Amino acid sequence: MERRAELLGEILVEAGLVTEGELADALATQQHRMPLASLCYALGLAEEEPLARALSRRGGIPAVVLDRSVIPLDLLDGPAAELALSHRVLPLCEDRRHLFVGAEDPHEVAEVLREIEFIRGKTVVPHVALMVTLRRTLRACLRARERGERLLGGRLAAPGQVGEAGSIFVVSEQPAPPPGTPEARAQRAVMEDLTKEVMLEEIMAFDEQTATDGELGSEPVRAVGTAASGAAPQDDSGLPAPVPQDGALPLVSAQSWVRHLERSGTIDVIDLDSAGGPAYQPSRDRQARVLIVDDNVPSRELLARDLEPLGHEISAVSTGDEALTILTTEPPDVLLLDIMLPDMDGFQICRAVKSSTKYRRVAVVLTSAVIDSGRVTEQAVAQCGADDYFEKPVQVERLKARLHELLGRGAQPAPAPDRSLERAISLYRSGEIEEAVDELRRGLELHPSSAKHHFVLANLLHKQSLIYEAIDEYEATLELKPDYFPALTRLAYLYYRQGFAAKAIETWRRSLPLCPDPALRQNIEVFMRKLIADMQRSP
Repeated sequence: MERRAELLGEILVEAGLVTEGELADALATQQHRMPLASLCYALGLAEEEPLARALSRRGGIPAVVLDRSVIPLDLLDGPAAELALSHRVLPLCEDRRHLFVGAEDPHEVAEVLREIEFIRGKTVVPHVALMVTLRRTLRACLRARERGERLLGGRLAAPGQVGEAGSIFVVSEQPAPPPGTPEARAQRAVMEDLTKEVMLEEIMAFDEQTATDGELGSEPVRAVGTAASGAAPQDDSGLPAPVPQDGALPLVSAQSWVRHLERSGTIDVIDLDSAGGPAYQPSRDRQARVLIVDDNVPSRELLARDLEPLGHEISAVSTGDEALTILTTEPPDVLLLDIMLPDMDGFQICRAVKSSTKYRRVAVVLTSAVIDSGRVTEQAVAQCGADDYFEKPVQVERLKARLHELLGRGAQPAPAPDRSLERAISLYRSGEIEEAVDELRRGLELHPSSAKHHFVLANLLHKQSLIYEAIDEYEATLELKPDYFPALTRLAYLYYRQGFAAKAIETWRRSLPLCPDPALRQNIEVFMRKLIADMQRSP
C-alpha cells in the first residue's frame, strides 16, 4: 500500500498536479486511511480528471470522470445491479453487448465482474474511479432513483449532453514517446505492421478449410485495402496483416491432444480434420446415433435411460478424449456434451466440431449444472457454434423434442457452400462497408465457429471505429484460433488504444513467440517495456 501511494505520488508530481511539499503533507495526513488520489481531491490539490488520468496510467486501465458523466438510473435495477452495488461497483452505461462499470480497483472485484457477466449476458468493461467520487456518486444515484429520476448528471456534466442512454467521460493516460527515441521508432514499426494487407487466400489458409466452405480458388484476391497495386493503406484502420511466413498454425490432432496437454498445459486448437477417420454422414438408412458425454455417472445413466424410448442408438462416455475418439471413428448424429469435463471443457470440443469440415454437421447440445459453471450466456453458446444448451437437471421432454428437430434437420440435403465471405469482400472493395459487415454477420449465423469470418468482421468494425465490437470479434477469433498472430497484435493494439495497457501488454506477450519477423518481435518488446515503465508498476 505504501509503495503504491509513493508511485502514484511520483506520477502526480511529474504531471505537475502537486508539488513535492504538497505530496509530503498529503502522505503525512493520509496514514493509509484514504487512497492518495482521493486525498488530493478532498484537500483541493487537484481536480478529478487529472487524478483519474494518473490512476489510469498506474493501473493500465481506463478511468471514468464521474463529475463529467451522466448515468441512466435504470441500470441500478435487477440482481446484477444489486450484486454490483454491494461491492461498490457502479453500472455506468450499456450497449447491445457491453456493460460499462466503474470501481475503485477493478482488479480486486474481478470475480464479481465475472458474476455480473453471467447474470447480464453482456461483457463487463471496467473503469477505475476515484474512491471519494465513486462513493459520493453511488449515494447520489440511490437517492435519485428513490425520487423516481431517470438520469443522474455529474456536477460538471454539460447540460443536454446526452439522451436517455447516459454518457460517461472516459480518460486514459498513454504518453507518447519522445520523437527520435528507440521507443518512438518501435511504436511506429508496430503501428505500421497493423496496416498491412493480406491476401484472401491467406485468410482461407489459416482456417485450413476446403472449397466446401467458400474457398475462392488460387487466384490472389485482396481481402482489404483499395489499392490494386498492393500498397498498404496508410489510415489507422487495423487491417489484416500477413499470416506467419510458414503459413501454418499449431494444430492439435484428435489423437495427440492428450500428449499436447501434458506437454504445454493447454490445448490451442483441436484439429479433427487431420484425424484420418470417416467424415460424418447423416442417418438415412440407419438408426440415429446419440453420444452422451458426461463424467457424472448417475447423470449419464439417467439421461441414457430417459432417451432410450426414442429408438436411437444411445452410447455414453465420461471424458473428452473418449468423445473425440468416437467422433473421428464412428461419428454420432448428436453430441450431448457436458461443459465441465475432467480433461477439457465442452466449449472447446464444440468449437472443434463446428470448425471442422468433416464433422460440422454433427449436432452439438451443451449441458451443464449452474452450480458447476455459473449461468451460461446465449453469447457463449453462440460463439462456440452449439445447436442448443440445456441446464441440469435436463427437462427430458423438451430435450426429446429438440433431438427430433435436430435429427430431422440432419436428414435434409447438405446446404449449398456458403459464399458470404466472398460476397462481403466484394462489397467492401466496392466501398459498401456496412453491407459487407451485414453479410459477414449473416455468414456467422450459419457458421458461428468460422474464425475467418470473425477476423475479417473485426477489421471492418475497426474501420468503422466500432472499437468494442471489433474487440469482441478479435477475441472470438482467438477463442477459435488462439495462436493466430495477426488477431493477437490487433487485439493488443485496440486494448492499448482504449486505455487497457495491462491487457495490451499481456496480449502482445502472448504474440511474441508467434511473431514471424524477428525485427518486428524486437520492436514489440521495446514497445511493451515502454508501456510497463509508463504504468510505473512496483517490482
